[in-house]
Amino acid sequence: MLHIMVKENSTQAGGQSVAATLDSVKAILRRLSYLMLTSEYDTFGKFLPKVCESEQSFISCKKRLIAGSGLGKGVIHSYDTSLSVGAIETAIGTLKANSSLVL
Repeated sequence: MLHIMVKENSTQAGGQSVAATLDSVKAILRRLSYLMLTSEYDTFGKFLPKVCESEQSFISCKKRLIAGSGLGKGVIHSYDTSLSVGAIETAIGTLKANSSLVL
């Protein structure tokens, strides 16, 4: 369902609007954070193999998330490549600056 929303946001108004990109990035971060914190690699890896390719990368991502470092643009881009890395980076910066990045 999240993939559908992100694709829909990217096609509205002739391309990616800032608001749609912010919405997409925030939704992806919330979803991935929830799944990562409530799952083990065996479950998470089956559903999202592109995000964490190995159990070690999953553990590393989970530790960074728990430490407050976030997931990062690479993980978001791995989850959904319809968003450019630059757009993801800008959205994360904007969400942090506005204190809107509360998971």
